[in-house]
Amino acid sequence: MAALAIDQVLTSAKVISNIKFSLTGTFDEPVLNELGRDSKEVSLPARAKPLVEPAPEPVDSSLQQPVSIHVVEEESVSG
Repeated sequence: MAALAIDQVLTSAKVISNIKFSLTGTFDEPVLNELGRDSKEVSLPARAKPLVEPAPEPVDSSLQQPVSIHVVEEESVSG
């Protein structure tokens, strides 16, 4: 569910930002300073609908005629 929400946010975004921060201080008193910001507008392609594969046809498990299978043993190759 979270992945779907993130996908919706990213595909609806029209501006991408790169923000640089500096983190100093202690765990108890952190100091976060913004060092710079670079934003640009982007155009995103239209979202494509996911392809839906057709359901496989059911397998008929009843055989009309007997089936004979012959397996030929191959010689092993030694190197």
